[in-house]
Amino acid sequence: MMTRTEKKWLFVALIVCICLIVGILVLEQKTEKVAQNRQEDLAINSKKTVYNLPLVTIDVPKENIDAMKAGVDHQIKTGKATIKVYDNSIHKNQLSQKPTQTYHAYINIRGNSTKLVPKKQYKIKLMDEDFKKKEKAQMLGMPESDEWVLNAPFEDKSLIRNVLAYDVGREIMPWAPRTRFCEVFIRQKGDKGEMDEYYRGVYVMIEAIKRGKDRVNIDKTDNNSQTSFIVQKNNQSGETHIVDSFGKENYLYDYPFIVEYPKSKLTKSKEDYIAKTLSMFEHSLYKTKKDREYEKYIDVNSFVDYFIINEFFNNTDAGLLSTFMYKDYGSKIYAGPIWLCNQYEMFKEYDDVFLPLGTDVDKIEYFLNQKKNKHYLKDTDNMATSYKKEIDKLKVYIVNRGKWMDHNIDKLKDLSKEDNEGNE
Repeated sequence: MMTRTEKKWLFVALIVCICLIVGILVLEQKTEKVAQNRQEDLAINSKKTVYNLPLVTIDVPKENIDAMKAGVDHQIKTGKATIKVYDNSIHKNQLSQKPTQTYHAYINIRGNSTKLVPKKQYKIKLMDEDFKKKEKAQMLGMPESDEWVLNAPFEDKSLIRNVLAYDVGREIMPWAPRTRFCEVFIRQKGDKGEMDEYYRGVYVMIEAIKRGKDRVNIDKTDNNSQTSFIVQKNNQSGETHIVDSFGKENYLYDYPFIVEYPKSKLTKSKEDYIAKTLSMFEHSLYKTKKDREYEKYIDVNSFVDYFIINEFFNNTDAGLLSTFMYKDYGSKIYAGPIWLCNQYEMFKEYDDVFLPLGTDVDKIEYFLNQKKNKHYLKDTDNMATSYKKEIDKLKVYIVNRGKWMDHNIDKLKDLSKEDNEGNE
């Protein structure tokens, strides 16, 4: 007889496979159209080019948001931007058309390793016209919010891996970020000429992880010391509230949990409550005598789902960085939502060399083509040599990864049993 957990694994695996098969066929069609559009761009002026994807233009007249200094502390600038979206109902978009939406926003580079690559990703905070308060709005048909992430698929040459993971996540978990592909143009301080000259490539507009009925659906915090909350394990940056929980105080992991919600209404008593709640969970995991006490504090199924999705997509940051958990009033702690990121080793390893080259692709290509700079290049064996081959490799990966998980899932149970017996 199969146990309840084993049945759940099989059911989730079936859902994952179905979602992936459907998702990859749809996304492949979309991205093949993108590739076709890119070929057209080489031949004709982009103002006249008809794009199948929505267009997003970002005008930052007073700041160079991509300006960064090499070194340990990378200076990241925030600029006031005008953002325009071209997204008509027949999906035939041109820069010469009237924009369907116009926004005012603060924009800056986001990410840890990803801020080092030429194709930056950005955090967008929508503001009112006077830049005095945040303003919620829909973006590319997604539910309204005042924060958005413009993700740059740089290492992922298929462009669709993260989108696939989020699509699967929404089928299995209560919520995962919605996404929309778009083509992005960014003009900054000092840039001369028309917007069409500043094409940055295919991006993915992603919902930022926030509390709300259309996102992480937990109640608003109130005046009590107890509170609903969202935390993220990540690098500390800027003004963040680190949770002094049992795990952090005892150096059980490298990166602390940071309070993502509540922020403006986070009091000392609420902060203490969050730390105490996480501490009870962590203590139940790390105590000498192993048992199932942790079930008192967490929704186990959500952690199983979270593990399956991240393991299937081989997300190396899962459990280490960009790892979210949340809790509502009177409920247990839930794992998620899922959040994925990408990085590229060459630019990360030699950041002092490549950061001064900025986002100028032609300059970077010229630099790497010089014989004296060949040693910066990484081995490209087993990498696809065309977009079609990249998609083929992704299909093979999905099949093989599923087989590998089916073959090895029982080993996880055996390892867990051995660990428990060794600690008795």
